[in-house]
Amino acid sequence: MSDNRHDRSMPADGIELTRLLGNLAGLVRLLADVRTLEELLEIAGEHVRAGLRCASVSLSRLEPGTTTLRTLINVGDLGPTEQRWPNDETYSMQDYGKWRRIMSEPQTWRQMLTVTCDDAQGEAFALALLAELGKQASSAAALVVNNAMWGELYVTYERVEAANGTDDRSYLQVYLAIVESALARVAQIQSLERLAYQDPMTGLANRRALDKAAAAAFAKIGTRAMTCMTVVAFDLNDLKQVNDRLGHALGDHLIISAASLVRAHFNGLPGSLAARVGGDEFIVLVPGHSPESVASAAQAACSAVADLEVGAGASCGMATADGTHQDSSVSDLFRRADAALYRSKRAGRLVALDTAGLPEPAVESVASQ
Repeated sequence: MSDNRHDRSMPADGIELTRLLGNLAGLVRLLADVRTLEELLEIAGEHVRAGLRCASVSLSRLEPGTTTLRTLINVGDLGPTEQRWPNDETYSMQDYGKWRRIMSEPQTWRQMLTVTCDDAQGEAFALALLAELGKQASSAAALVVNNAMWGELYVTYERVEAANGTDDRSYLQVYLAIVESALARVAQIQSLERLAYQDPMTGLANRRALDKAAAAAFAKIGTRAMTCMTVVAFDLNDLKQVNDRLGHALGDHLIISAASLVRAHFNGLPGSLAARVGGDEFIVLVPGHSPESVASAAQAACSAVADLEVGAGASCGMATADGTHQDSSVSDLFRRADAALYRSKRAGRLVALDTAGLPEPAVESVASQ
């Protein structure tokens, strides 16, 4: 069989289908014994390049608490500035409006975004990246692990007509499922290393992880890579009464259930990092998203906690920094979020503080019962 690609507008014939299935079967066998992320990425990158017969493949990870994609590996015919294992290759979702919109809605995560050099309506940054890499087309797909955005698969093609054929899309859906499953398994294997940054009861980040992510994000406030950052503080209402009346086992169950709901309602804002910072206190770091979208997620989380059979809901406050006012440190932003939380407890509703520390009535809403 010739190495030339078939007509991309036609379904794969029997020979091509056999080749693709063989590629996927080989991928499953090789990933079965993988124990490190580096080994997984190398196998996954080489296999998808062989399957799609594309020019190059890049696998990137969404850095926790940011909207930054950090490239972990590049394979294939690399551009002039690319390295197989890059030291510091990053991209901000702020620069790619279409891709950011796809990544902001869980129901659209399975969409692929294709860019071609002859697209007059293409985004400037996406077209500039193609030109820099010396390629004519690219396709990007989200990597989703445990129902949260993990990162991105980015493939390039030498020619426009080679991109995004019917067989490519079908192959990629199966490929992504295999790789995402392997990523989840490797994450479990490496969980002992993560315990230093994880709350053992809820599985959320702990204060150490939150402080590290917040400091890194705060250092970029006001730049293109970090236009704003919001801190959302939650506190469960009347947990002591639950412990006294129903026992600590049910109190712990309430904490775990609330943590799960908080994390789930912020999954739709890529880059968010949810942490447990006290017995019944949670903080969510949300980089790069509008205060309105953060308030909507916070409202939904509080409403969900209020609907639990046990407990009396949650109070919630938030504060946003955008670089136009001078928070001297990330601790100042945390203190403003705590101040908003205390106002929330008194007011019985979500309280948001603007960048100057003043209440923003437009985004206040009932957040506890």
